[in-house]
Amino acid sequence: MTQEPQIQIRSAHSFSIPSLINYLNKKEILSQLIKPSQQSINSVQLSSIQQFHEGQSNPSFKLKLSLHSFENNKKEEEYVLRKKPPGKLLPSAHDIFREFNLMRFLYSKEFPVPYCYLYCKDINIIGTEFYLMEYVNGRIFKDATFKEMHTNLNENIKLKNCNELTNNDRKEMMIDFIKVLSKLHQIKWNDDLFSNNIKNDNYYKRQINTWTRQYKSSETHEIESMNRLIDWLPNNIPINELNNQQLTIVHGDFKFDNVVFHPIENRIIAVLDWELSTVGSPISDLAYSCMYYYFPNFQGIGGLKGVNFKEIGILNEKECIALYNQLTNRKSIDKWHFYVAFSMFRISGIAQGVYKRFKLGNASSSNAKQVGLLAGLISDIAWQLIVTNEKDNLTSNDLGIHFGLSKKVIELKDKLERFMNEYIYPNEQVFVEQQSKLKNRFESIPPIIEELKEKAKQEGLWNFFLVQHSPLKLTNVEYAILAEVMGRSFIASEIFNCNAPDTGNMEVLLKFGTEEQKEKWLKPLMEGEIRSCFAMTEYGVSSSDATNIQSTIKREGNEYVVNGKKWFITGAGDPRCKICVFMGMTNPNHPNPHQRQSMVLIPMDTPGVKLIKPLETFGFDDAPSGHWSMEFVNVRVPISNLIFEEGQGFHIAQARLGPGRIHHCMRMIGLAERTFEKMIERVKQRKTFGKYLGQHAIIQQYVAESRILIEQSRLLVLKTAYMLDYYGAKFARNEIAMIKVVVPRATKQIVDWAIQIYGGEGLLSNNPEFNENNNEEIFSLSRAWVGARQLELADGPTEVHLLTIGKLQISKL
Repeated sequence: MTQEPQIQIRSAHSFSIPSLINYLNKKEILSQLIKPSQQSINSVQLSSIQQFHEGQSNPSFKLKLSLHSFENNKKEEEYVLRKKPPGKLLPSAHDIFREFNLMRFLYSKEFPVPYCYLYCKDINIIGTEFYLMEYVNGRIFKDATFKEMHTNLNENIKLKNCNELTNNDRKEMMIDFIKVLSKLHQIKWNDDLFSNNIKNDNYYKRQINTWTRQYKSSETHEIESMNRLIDWLPNNIPINELNNQQLTIVHGDFKFDNVVFHPIENRIIAVLDWELSTVGSPISDLAYSCMYYYFPNFQGIGGLKGVNFKEIGILNEKECIALYNQLTNRKSIDKWHFYVAFSMFRISGIAQGVYKRFKLGNASSSNAKQVGLLAGLISDIAWQLIVTNEKDNLTSNDLGIHFGLSKKVIELKDKLERFMNEYIYPNEQVFVEQQSKLKNRFESIPPIIEELKEKAKQEGLWNFFLVQHSPLKLTNVEYAILAEVMGRSFIASEIFNCNAPDTGNMEVLLKFGTEEQKEKWLKPLMEGEIRSCFAMTEYGVSSSDATNIQSTIKREGNEYVVNGKKWFITGAGDPRCKICVFMGMTNPNHPNPHQRQSMVLIPMDTPGVKLIKPLETFGFDDAPSGHWSMEFVNVRVPISNLIFEEGQGFHIAQARLGPGRIHHCMRMIGLAERTFEKMIERVKQRKTFGKYLGQHAIIQQYVAESRILIEQSRLLVLKTAYMLDYYGAKFARNEIAMIKVVVPRATKQIVDWAIQIYGGEGLLSNNPEFNENNNEEIFSLSRAWVGARQLELADGPTEVHLLTIGKLQISKL
């Protein structure tokens, strides 16, 4: 009786086994299933097929065939079948014919690669192109620590295991790894292996363009550090690389889990996975191999950062570079950080492609999601490497330090100030009067707000906060100038659709939202048709440490069930608030406390969403937006309402607080400036003890100190915005923390002095009914003070920011 073959293939990569076996049994194919020195065969029979679970690109399978000869001899032979993934693929990716063709060439040059038997371009056989190569028995280590091996699918082969390795074994294997790489780079290639445009184009220009294009086509969410790399890399290619001084065959993915070591000897017997091979700079392969020295031990990518090299006997980065230079007669490598950063950029692009395939359902590996999510972490490390090595070069310009504004922002600022003078300041009193006539301050919106929003939109004064994502293409520095103008009035930011929490929520949807989420929620938010809230702060726990969050988001079938109590939820009571961004725990037992939380979108009319009451702070309720206590009781939303992925709540929150971290500070400078102007008006108008207030020394001191505080605060805010523009939020952490301490503290002090100057009138929540001048602007000093005091908590407690600053300063020295 014929035994049924064993088949282990993931459903996403299944194909017709009978069709494959019928193809292999064709007369013209049978002769290709053996090496030239082997006995001829007349038929094959499948014994087993098993998919490899490692690898993120082309699905690969171990194929065990029974080969039957004309003499009725039977022999078991093992092969590897590699095929293109099914479904829609990225342009020019997964060129398995190039992989097949190059390995055949290298095999003829006695370079250690598997023998390649046949290539099939007929997609009718198994649905895609594929090829067969020999299965090489040996050891594949997961990384350069040699602590763990990939599973060997041949149980009969004797292997020298990881726990049997000595320091000398590990050192010898690492040396052979560099030797094999140097040998590859000294092989002369045939012209027909690669197209002329590849040989004639500049390698790094071509590669940067290719991987930028590949990344953009697989982009599912915004990664700030990738965007920075895309801008920096093409403008910083080392001079010696621009003229194609030395081109060699490059592997493109040369790392430890792509080489097979002999079962017991310390030498490489096969180099695998040539999908990314091309003609290019040999340093690219070396840097790609060495980038792991900069990685911690990520899940799915073994990093060497923090490893004690002497203790386990492996080479450090400098020793690897020195050995390679010696073997290839190279003196040194200039601008090494460029090569490593480019390698990280590539692997981030690869990881993002893996994540896109995971989302499409055709990923090759079972851990595709975890590997895909590494894209941002790796690109962050690459950008950090550039910042560390380039330092001031990142911000160099012909003008040096200067304080001028661009013509674009000057024109916008003038236009914005005219709008403020013509429509905002005169209508602050109208807003208060309309609101006072409402029966319920939280059920209706003073009509003047929507009227002014429409005027602002018509004049193009809209969505400034989106900086590079808006048609205006503002920098953070330019937006800071405009935000200061808007911050002068309590109603202004909303008029220009630049009000929190909508700005942060729009950033979240823009960076991480699905197309469906963007269409349903981002679009009306950007048009100012609806508003939103952000539910994170919780009653009963110290929310300054967000790992204390207790609210839950539990998956049940195709829904998430949300439960929790939240408070100080700004905007929740606004009748225009239609959507809530909710943060809660999806995996409370995750070993990493920063991967326990997720974010989901909850429509405000969902059953179980309860507004409890608005919270007053120092007597202000901030209607109609307000700050609300809320309860979520068994709230059910579809799983499509998840933002990005489970466990990514902290990551999203950090991205949400990118430029948004400093928006409040930008606006508060405007509040301080307007308070200062009111102070000056008063000291020129009122007299005490026979002199104008401004003639008293103590008042002059208040004025002088106030001006100093404003100028200091503004410069620090602009420097922080500048850091965000050139370095990114991660490298502006020190400055961000400083302005969160300095600006509210300075504003609070300035307002306090103004209150002293105004006397009892300064304590009023609104101007007195018997104004001396009926046209006087309505401006509440007490509300300004409360706003500054709130900010000492709303953007995180001052003490937390001081801790951050202290730790960063100590770590620098």
